[in-house]
Amino acid sequence: MNTAHTLGFWWAWPAALLAYILFRAWYDNWRGPLSSEEIEEFMNITADLPGPHHTDRAVLREFLEADDGKEFVMCNLIKLFPHPVAHPFTGTPTPPQDLLQEYVKQFVGVLLSGGGHPVVAARKVAGYIDAWNAPPDPGWSIAGMMRYRSRRDMMKLATNEKFRKAHPLSMPQFSKLILSLRKWWRKWCFAPELQSAWGWLWQLRWCTLAQS
Repeated sequence: MNTAHTLGFWWAWPAALLAYILFRAWYDNWRGPLSSEEIEEFMNITADLPGPHHTDRAVLREFLEADDGKEFVMCNLIKLFPHPVAHPFTGTPTPPQDLLQEYVKQFVGVLLSGGGHPVVAARKVAGYIDAWNAPPDPGWSIAGMMRYRSRRDMMKLATNEKFRKAHPLSMPQFSKLILSLRKWWRKWCFAPELQSAWGWLWQLRWCTLAQS
């Protein structure tokens, strides 16, 4: 192996380290849990948002007050209407799937800006296979999971002007909707962001060696 050629790519490691630092700066919450002042501010703002009657505000307050500053995952269970519904802006009969796509395009951009991202989205292909002490399947259409960097970021998204303008798109398409919040449990060595980051670093190293 030509040492001179290898040293010629010394910049690869600092560049990889810088990329990883920038990634962690975006992906992790560095501000800690919500303060009591922030909680009251968010509760006051959301009281005036469209559709507050769909939200149990006592549950929301409890969720915010229990903030530990860590990431979490929101599980979305969605049942779409089987027929076209009126578009909230034009009134034109529109397939619910098209409204969902229009909503997601605007939602995901705001989600990514706050360190969040989709984890999984899947279309239902069958009913319950194994269910214990559970109510009958209401006919869910889609299940999706979204990762949030923190509870602060979730509330910032909910009060974001772009999201608020897009939110009416979500209302007419859902026959049923359940949002459930879950802790993101894992061993650090299996963390997807660490796996992807370290995998990227090793690929960069091997590319450097191959070029040398």
